[in-house]
Amino acid sequence: MNKKRIVILHQEVHEDGPPDEVDVLNAAESIRQVLETEEFEPVTLAADPGFRFIPVLKAMNPFLAFNLVETFGGSADAAAMIPTILKFLKIPFTGSSHRTLFLTTDKILTKNILSEAGLPTPSLFKRQDSDHFIPGWYIFKPVREDASIGISDDSVRDVRSYSQAQQILESFEKAESIPFFGEHFVPGREFNVSVIEHGGTAQILFPAEMIFTGDVNPFKIVDYESKWVESSFRYRQSNRTFTYSESDQVLLNRLRELTEQCWHLTGLQGYARVDFRVDEDNQPWILEVNANPCISPDGGLAAAALYEGLSYQELILRIIQEAIHDDQKRDPSL
Repeated sequence: MNKKRIVILHQEVHEDGPPDEVDVLNAAESIRQVLETEEFEPVTLAADPGFRFIPVLKAMNPFLAFNLVETFGGSADAAAMIPTILKFLKIPFTGSSHRTLFLTTDKILTKNILSEAGLPTPSLFKRQDSDHFIPGWYIFKPVREDASIGISDDSVRDVRSYSQAQQILESFEKAESIPFFGEHFVPGREFNVSVIEHGGTAQILFPAEMIFTGDVNPFKIVDYESKWVESSFRYRQSNRTFTYSESDQVLLNRLRELTEQCWHLTGLQGYARVDFRVDEDNQPWILEVNANPCISPDGGLAAAALYEGLSYQELILRIIQEAIHDDQKRDPSL
């Protein structure tokens, strides 16, 4: 029997790179191991910015591409072109479309769309709009970076004036050489809700809460250290839970409702995650909409799927099945 070839496509990553980049290699290897146990022939391939991967991909003539590309030539924006390339080559692919990746990569654009639709998201610090500045606590984040890149305790500031906010933004942008934005910081609890497509519809998984113990993370945020630096106290004292009190049930239902609205509003496909803060009045606020989030076995999506009774192997196969059910469908037998 001929096996169906699946190319696991990821960005170029150095094995000695930072942990957020190396994670994509871990995900690619985990997916490869899953597919080797099935009726597939998995092959990993790096999408290089010189586009040398395109003729290689065409020669492989894969049944499907598992798209893990998060950046392209160092740009998160440019990664959105990968679905367009795959569609042009008539290769079905996992995850969201070019349009959705482009939209959700830009956090300011996403927040504006959420606001226009009446969904709760913390308000932005708006440049060139000094007349409407509101003093208070702000968090300053990169516009187009995921994986908590550029986030630390220093990101959260008590800002008293428009000029101070402008200076802070400029200092972050000068230090990191990437665009930043500021949004009102929401003290309180941190949640994320994962979604996987099932039969063409969104299956909203049970919400996860991040619990921050000890006193090393005063703002209780998922910053870079608490997410990636396994040797740190912040990492060890940041843990995921799916256990709640009865009084949380209304909130959990609301989080799932908002997640489903985000799915439809931004045109998500395949799998996704929505991040929230919940304030002291139990009001949820949408922070980010993540298309094609981390899919490593120890990541949040896999943990939420497992809580719902879906093993990592079943999760990967579900994502592949949903990709084939898209309009790009080549072989209806899967």
